Amino acid sequence: MFGDIPSAKLVDGMLASSVIPVLQPPLNYGNLQLVDGGVLVELPASIAMDRGAKVIYAINVGRGDEVKPPAKGIFEIFMRTLEVMVAESIFQDFKRAEADPTVELHHIHIGALGTLPFDDFSHIDEMFILGKQAADEYLASPKPKMVAAPLAAMAAPKTVLDAQQYIPPYRR
Repeated sequence: MFGDIPSAKLVDGMLASSVIPVLQPPLNYGNLQLVDGGVLVELPASIAMDRGAKVIYAINVGRGDEVKPPAKGIFEIFMRTLEVMVAESIFQDFKRAEADPTVELHHIHIGALGTLPFDDFSHIDEMFILGKQAADEYLASPKPKMVAAPLAAMAAPKTVLDAQQYIPPYRR
């Protein structure tokens, strides 16, 4: 993680953070190979909690419960799989904040952005507007520690044909 050592070059952190696995080779940094930290922690509320933050506003521009069309092609399937795996870190952060009475975690989910491809920059103005609307709406009536409805909607496993969805314990 970059940012703790004042002498560290900002450009190294920016380069590492821009590396998307499979699309780009990792950044060679000393004896490490680095990629975007979002692969491990998409919404870094845990990092803020580790550093003693007690009031956290987490803005989630990623996955929620939006329905996406079926993935096609190896790259799209890989990216969808990666999205699901990375999104699980968000739920772990919610559980951790929920268990700590001293932490006030505010989750602002901008769900409308979750349907855009990660590499589609043609909607930047629209993204800013949607982000501001979501933040304004949340801040008008904040509900700390409340998981947004789509993300919390895991009451019962879904069954499709003969397969039943598995819900990890931290999401029950």
